[in-house]
Amino acid sequence: MATSIHQAHALHYRPVLLAAWQQHRNGRSRYFVPLVVGLSTLLLLAIGLTASWSAALQTAAALASAGLLGLWTALFANLCRQNHPHHARLLPLQLPSLRATLAVSQLTLSAAIALLMGLSQGHALAWGLGAGLLMLVIAACVRWWQMSVLVWLGFMVLVERQQSPLVRAPLQALLAWYTVQPATLALAAGLVLPWCASRLLQAGGSRHAANYRRREQARQTFREQMTGAKYTPKHFGPAGFWLWGLFTWPVPLWTRHLLRQARLTASSAIARVELVTLGNVHWMAMLGALSMVAGVAVLSLLAMLIWLEPINWQHARQGSNLGLQIGIVSMAMNPLFGLAANLYRTRREQALLMLLPGMPRGRALNTLMARRTAIQFLAQWLIALGALLLVAGGPEALVAMRFSGLHLLLACLPAGTMLLRDWSSLPSPGQGPAVLVFFGVVVLAGAMAGLQWLGLSLWLMAAAAVLLSLALLRWRWQSLILKSPTAMPVGRWG
Repeated sequence: MATSIHQAHALHYRPVLLAAWQQHRNGRSRYFVPLVVGLSTLLLLAIGLTASWSAALQTAAALASAGLLGLWTALFANLCRQNHPHHARLLPLQLPSLRATLAVSQLTLSAAIALLMGLSQGHALAWGLGAGLLMLVIAACVRWWQMSVLVWLGFMVLVERQQSPLVRAPLQALLAWYTVQPATLALAAGLVLPWCASRLLQAGGSRHAANYRRREQARQTFREQMTGAKYTPKHFGPAGFWLWGLFTWPVPLWTRHLLRQARLTASSAIARVELVTLGNVHWMAMLGALSMVAGVAVLSLLAMLIWLEPINWQHARQGSNLGLQIGIVSMAMNPLFGLAANLYRTRREQALLMLLPGMPRGRALNTLMARRTAIQFLAQWLIALGALLLVAGGPEALVAMRFSGLHLLLACLPAGTMLLRDWSSLPSPGQGPAVLVFFGVVVLAGAMAGLQWLGLSLWLMAAAAVLLSLALLRWRWQSLILKSPTAMPVGRWG
């Protein structure tokens, strides 16, 4: 009897993994993995030829470990989808198979990361324990998105209060355990961490059904956001709808202003049309999000000044500089990822908006849309540049960094010309183009950082990026904006 049950369990592991692989193939571009591997290979070759092959091997181990962590994230998200509340109750072996697959995967991936990083850096057991703990944190953040905020806040408090007895005592106890009895620590971690991760998969019931429904709504919203399908903010749920209104608070004010000041002119008409067609990449929505982020940052700093010890601004700036810079650059990159989807999503509304009095057509509409889009992108780019200078403490400190947000921001400038296109022939946008744009920006930024490390002036590369952007802007304006049919409705020839 026990043998038959064990065989039945073993028969279920393979379908679980095959289902995860098939859903990955259905939901991702087939070029994603080859593109990542190819770019990583080029990066390793560049490091080996310019620096040393030992540095290239260490970088390869770090990239492979990061890839394994990404594989863990995708696997856990897929197992959460397979963990349907009805299946967990009606299929007796489904939940144990999912949990066992998750636990074995965590142990296997942790051991692989320990082997990779141990061969390149040493201390394999420490890397394995850290990888297992990080996997549990990643799984918890995937399970509850609010956990990511708590983890970030907890990390900031640990960095700021690292000398506190409440922080030092547990760390010293773990270090002593690792030094004196590493085998028992590894055994305890190998039992506790996979068990905790497997308990994140639920066993059915009303709470499980509610959680599963919320995750599916969030996944569907993200998919529609990336592919341009029709959606409304009500899919976010009550909390998401409240946050949507909070971060887009200037949009209703601007809408009422435009309606009061409506005129029979092309600029007035296109300003009202943009409220419908641009969605969350409208400049008013971006302004609202920026104001909320700035407000939260100011309140956090005030709270730290009031309840914590005096802040070492130089230490805080060095510890969180690159992360803050990447967040700032993402603001400038947002139209590159969201504009096409928003325009395609509202193509049916655009057919009605073309009847709006004063609505331009043909070349006049294309020119007006392109000019307003370019101005908004340039304004966001300049705001991001100013924020980078403020965070880094001046241009000298920003340029002195080996890799900074300035490299990413300069790489975004030529990519911004892709916002000028023949919108009438836009096909249904998928995730593939957004992934290509993202990796293109990252590769160009990495190339700039490498050339700067070899001695080329960053100011010279900045001038080259500006000249390249101007040349692309002129070419796309002449060939796509002035010679294209009417842009709206978007995608009618796609």
